[in-house]
Amino acid sequence: MLIGWAAVTGSLDWPAVVVFGVVFCWQMPHFWALALRFKDDYARADVPMLPVVTTAVSVGRQSVAWAYATVAVSLSLWPIAADYGIGLGYTIAAALLGAGSSSRRTACCAGSCAAATSSPCSCSTSRSRTWRC
Repeated sequence: MLIGWAAVTGSLDWPAVVVFGVVFCWQMPHFWALALRFKDDYARADVPMLPVVTTAVSVGRQSVAWAYATVAVSLSLWPIAADYGIGLGYTIAAALLGAGSSSRRTACCAGSCAAATSSPCSCSTSRSRTWRC
């Protein structure tokens, strides 16, 4: 991301650093949600992904924390990148959509639905396993 920005613009500006921060923070809940889904496969392959070495509730809590960090970093994009045409409406919409989908599904699939939402949720896997909170 940063290399592409520098190649196109010829400099490294703060908006590129903030977008890098958004992608960096987003990776944790994204990959841990996938790792929860394939926990048994990672365990058989002896790959120490977080869901293999700790409980699903712990993974859910950490994923929700990283999702909130993603929202915080994405909200900082508006004041930093205002000169680049990124408006407040776009930033808030992106932050709300990201936080809502990432944190709620990850926490539900981790078995801690109460921390994610007050309404019931369910998560399915390709192996016909469904969790209901």
